[in-house]
Amino acid sequence: MNVNSRNGVAKAVRRSLGVAPLMLVSGLALADEAAATGPVLEEVVVFGRGETRQVQSVAAVQIEQLPPGTSPLKAVEKLPGVNFQSADPYGAYEWSTRISIRGFNQNQLGFTLDGVPLGDMSYGNHNGLHASRAVSSENIGRIVVSQGAGALDTASTSNLGGTLEFLTDDPASEFGVRAALTGGSDSALRIFGRLDSGELGSLGTRAYLSYTDQDMDKWKGGGVQEQQQVNFKLLQPIGSATVTAYYAWSDRAEQDYQDLSLDIIERLGPNTDNFFPDWNAAVAAADACAAAGFNATICDDQYWNASGLREDTLAYIDLEIPFGEALTWKTTGYLHQNEGMGLWGTPYVPTPGGAPISVRTTEYEIDRYGVISALTARFGNHEVNGGVWVEDNDFDQARRFYGEPTRTAPTRSFLDFPKDPFFTQWEYTFNTRTVQWHLQDTWSVTDAVKLSFGFMRAFVSAATAGPFSTTQNGFDAIVGSLEPETSKTYELGWRFRLGGVQGVASVYQVDFEDRLLAISLGSAIVGAPSALANVGSVETKGFEVGVLWEPIEYFSVLGSYSYTDSTYEDDVVTGTGAVIPTGGKTVVDTPENMLKGEVGYDNGRLFAKVGFDYIDARYFTYLNDQEVDSRTLVDLSLGYRMKDLGFLRQLTLQANVANATDEDYISTVGSGGFGNSGDRQTLLNGAPRQYFITLDGRF
Repeated sequence: MNVNSRNGVAKAVRRSLGVAPLMLVSGLALADEAAATGPVLEEVVVFGRGETRQVQSVAAVQIEQLPPGTSPLKAVEKLPGVNFQSADPYGAYEWSTRISIRGFNQNQLGFTLDGVPLGDMSYGNHNGLHASRAVSSENIGRIVVSQGAGALDTASTSNLGGTLEFLTDDPASEFGVRAALTGGSDSALRIFGRLDSGELGSLGTRAYLSYTDQDMDKWKGGGVQEQQQVNFKLLQPIGSATVTAYYAWSDRAEQDYQDLSLDIIERLGPNTDNFFPDWNAAVAAADACAAAGFNATICDDQYWNASGLREDTLAYIDLEIPFGEALTWKTTGYLHQNEGMGLWGTPYVPTPGGAPISVRTTEYEIDRYGVISALTARFGNHEVNGGVWVEDNDFDQARRFYGEPTRTAPTRSFLDFPKDPFFTQWEYTFNTRTVQWHLQDTWSVTDAVKLSFGFMRAFVSAATAGPFSTTQNGFDAIVGSLEPETSKTYELGWRFRLGGVQGVASVYQVDFEDRLLAISLGSAIVGAPSALANVGSVETKGFEVGVLWEPIEYFSVLGSYSYTDSTYEDDVVTGTGAVIPTGGKTVVDTPENMLKGEVGYDNGRLFAKVGFDYIDARYFTYLNDQEVDSRTLVDLSLGYRMKDLGFLRQLTLQANVANATDEDYISTVGSGGFGNSGDRQTLLNGAPRQYFITLDGRF
């Protein structure tokens, strides 16, 4: 395999069929319903050996009190062990979005929408899409987070360190119309409309159709971030069975913020960004870059422009049939098609006979479909669930360059898919077939004993991530030690409810083996292949606590604290025999301490909330010689619901303030990858104070 070859083709076939026995011991039961004033810490499960699960959820009422359009990932950042970062106030800017749980990064977690796999939700996703493109935030009914081992029936090949399940809400049983308008900082404008059919005649058919249009300027530099979405969901009872159909279309275009380093921030300031729309400045910088022999110090401070374009279609149809009280069969068929590009205005490849700049793209096309089928049987003290997930995924990826024919003015918009490249550096086609099965027995010998079976992680099939993202020599050097990443989690926990206080507390240890480490070589815009190594084991020890206190009616206090000690246990030995002393170093982008809190009031009409989020300093080199400082963010929301206003069932006026203290901080680390040591252009600073006003009417 040669990643620099033109029109190369790589094929990967992936099957994961292993099972590992697990023993569970459950704790005290908590209420299943979500409280109106906040998320209920629903369930914590303690395992005797093997892996552990701790499950918590965030209800729709919590999501609604965030600025509309906020990423569903940002809605769970308040939960124990969750580290979420983004450079925009919505948490939806995908180049910057990062989530980790207990030291497991995003591509080691599993994500689903109503059970349909979303892949690992990375920026250059090869097997799925981001949740923000799969559903509008207004149509999310609940988000379930599993720390430790995720749900065993999750359709995911990256489910090592936990799962996030996004559940869409069901169509209403009565006819209704919802219309919402949001405006705010940086010319933000979001329009949302939804029509619910209610139950149609004696058939009991229910459906909704929604449309979303969101547009806002970047908070620094030039450019916009915009998205249009359509969601449709239908529920059809057929006797005791239920058919559910869902369709989502999304067209997202976002111009990027410039990746920064600590040196750039010190020299040029944190508001440094791409040159756009100053074409003359970009041309002059590109001339200086060429004159300096394409020296990175001269070339990489600022680029002309950059963007990410994504168009997705996602659909599924689900059939659930109960056979009395003892047996239930559920089958879901789905498809997902994606066309996407990441664009960069690069000075490293001038346009032949034109400007000293070209438009470099990484192009993605996904065409995948699959079936998930499971049978649940209940008899005596047993509830046995077994099923299979099959998926076929065609993933095309290419690196191309498009010309700017003149020095006088740009001719290409970074919000449109370009045409007519003058050079294709490489192109690959991956076909990935996945077959996974699960079997678990919830055996209530007492109220506390269960038996489950589960499976492991598979490799990434892409030219920009995983074992195929290196050179031929790099691949040859690692192929002999290439093993699937595996993890074992041991956890002891307590779930409690004492009067108006409920919560969870747990201590855990994770043994992570055969971890693949990608060392970035050069700046991200150059697109140099990564150096890959099997770094052996990673050990993580930690403690978490989450508490929800309701001292008086309508008033709630939510708090969580997490301590994480995550270290690489082994040194890295390169293909040339050089030793990189990573043993004993802290895992990158893993804060040791995180403290989150939220004080809320909601009497059904007036609601208010103050939330804060503290995370410790984070390293962004494997040898821990570079780090970003700790930060504390404060968010505010205030609103009032007016009810029964004639034809209006409810009218809500809501104000949100993000980063209310105007903290100056680094949000994302690793946007351009991680290196062994030294400063690196791989940081993005977070948005300053932002204001939003929403008017939401329900008819």
